[in-house]
Amino acid sequence: MTIVDNHGPHKFNVGFCQHTSLNRAPEEEPLQLLRGGLWPASWEQPRTAFTMSGLRDFELLSLSTQMSTLDYWKYLTRSKDNVLTHRITTRYADLLEASRLYSFIRLTKRNDVEPSWAMGEGVLGISCPACPQPGINMHSTPPPMYGETDADGYLTGLYIVCDGNFKLVLKMKPADLQDIPLSYNSMYWVNETEAADILESAIEVPKEETTCHQFGAMGYGRYAGRVTGMVGLTCVRHMEVMRNSVVDLTKGEGFKYADLCHLSATKAYYTLPMFISGYDINCQYRKKYDERVAQTCAAFAGMTCLPEDSRLQPFTLGAVGKWHLAAHEVGCRFKFSYNFLPGAAITDGEALERIWAAITGLSARTKEMSPGHRHDVLNHHWNDMNSQRLHKMPTVLAARFEPTHQIIKDLQTHLEELEKGFSKKELSSMKATEAQFLEDVVHMDRHADLVNPYDVDFNRGDTTKDTTKKSIASATTDLEKAVAEPGMSRRDRKVLTVLCEGVDLEKTRRSLLDQLQNSTDDEKASIESTRSKFLERYAKWANVYDAHIQPALEDAAENVSVDGSESNMFPRRPESYGDVGATSGKKKQRADAWTKEIEAIDIPMPSNYEAIVLAQSPAQRLAELEMKVRRQHAQKCLEVVRTHLILMGALSGCRRMM
Repeated sequence: MTIVDNHGPHKFNVGFCQHTSLNRAPEEEPLQLLRGGLWPASWEQPRTAFTMSGLRDFELLSLSTQMSTLDYWKYLTRSKDNVLTHRITTRYADLLEASRLYSFIRLTKRNDVEPSWAMGEGVLGISCPACPQPGINMHSTPPPMYGETDADGYLTGLYIVCDGNFKLVLKMKPADLQDIPLSYNSMYWVNETEAADILESAIEVPKEETTCHQFGAMGYGRYAGRVTGMVGLTCVRHMEVMRNSVVDLTKGEGFKYADLCHLSATKAYYTLPMFISGYDINCQYRKKYDERVAQTCAAFAGMTCLPEDSRLQPFTLGAVGKWHLAAHEVGCRFKFSYNFLPGAAITDGEALERIWAAITGLSARTKEMSPGHRHDVLNHHWNDMNSQRLHKMPTVLAARFEPTHQIIKDLQTHLEELEKGFSKKELSSMKATEAQFLEDVVHMDRHADLVNPYDVDFNRGDTTKDTTKKSIASATTDLEKAVAEPGMSRRDRKVLTVLCEGVDLEKTRRSLLDQLQNSTDDEKASIESTRSKFLERYAKWANVYDAHIQPALEDAAENVSVDGSESNMFPRRPESYGDVGATSGKKKQRADAWTKEIEAIDIPMPSNYEAIVLAQSPAQRLAELEMKVRRQHAQKCLEVVRTHLILMGALSGCRRMM
């Protein structure tokens, strides 16, 4: 028999007890192995077993370092023989099965639950002890509804956040699609069978026209694979993954997946006075949420993962995480900012982003697994994360308590100092405006006419940053004014601005290369400063170029019929770089090291493309505008040369007279 311990597989002669007692049959072989501290690889005539300590080591390594089963098996074989590893009979498949079952049995034992296919919703998962849990850490009787309590009513509200992950995918490959997770419906996934039926039968709602940006979470994106990711919920303050809250994505992050997550995870909390729910796209998602979930609950009545009546859901405040909020339109930001929602100012709403960052490395393993095994592995990791945070929670919260009170005192002192600069009438007016805003901002139906009371237009002078931006843009602004025509369209003016900046960047690039080739060690600091400013300007210009010029050039290139005679750089013209100066020895080596980065900068103006491309209609206007910019730029350069020649002639005449 093969026994695998922490140091690899070993062959042993094993004899099982065949003794009968009190008319009872001999104990089964797998049970005899378990009593001896060994985990059988199979449960009928086992011929391979793993030591409990070896499986425990792998479990800890998997949870701590995300080590795969194959990597652990390679470690075991090399521990046994680091030279002739190919002679060792592989037990990789046995290790896969044994480790999966071992982790599951330990989990059920820890929770005092009998393993079965009907263990109950979320019985093996860990709930956040610091969040309100009806019937556990607070009364299950309904408290006063939102708006009927005092200013501290939010203390009994549930703070949650929803988000999607597009890295934890499942490949479109042959697999046992009937593989059911051992932790079926008992941990963090929404009931797998019911979720599949609901999502497959759900009416496909057309994409709602967005009043903000086109976010990937709204379905504006392309995805591939049997599973394209997942969407889930967590408590936003303590980062504990919520039980029965995760759903696999099959067609991108549509609203129906997030709806199912919310319905399944929050139905046990309907007796709370309110939810504070964060989501990257809440400005669009919350608009018709009540209507969508009501239809879902009505169409799939009787499903255990859905509430009996979605209308019993408490009042919900919609928010957008502080990191994602900057990507929204200006009109969305103050309406969905945690800073302006009652009781949520220090919350950032990005808890799931931290969880995804910690767990996304598992995708290298889970994307190759069967569906059931993948769910078991992710459940196990989420459970370990919740457990670790639970153990640390008293220390973490206690450490935050005193500093938080000090921050509140400091803010109060600062506010009092600010209020001294206003009259009582002004303060009264501002506080009344703020009170009305806080009352309206929690209701989406009042958002249309909502004005940000904190957006003060200060009449101040330019900051250093403003002055720097103006100085950088001054040359291109003068050039743009000289080229601009009366009645020019807004798009042409934008393109003109990009072209003018591109021409000026070319000039700066040539000048910088000249400085680098003729520099000394003492001049390095000043050149580095110039290089940094150039790279900063180029990064900003490249983003605008990609938005306003590159698409037109690509469309023009697609209209050209290619016959194979073009250069390998088509649609770009072949480029030849002349020597910018001759240097030798160590100075040449230093110059090459310094100039490598600047020479690699590509400033692709329309004139860098083949003439046949520029002749196409999408690029014709670009070529015309660049020609005007180049001519005006050349005229300015000639004026500078003319001024220098006149000055040199005048100086020469003065010398002769002297």
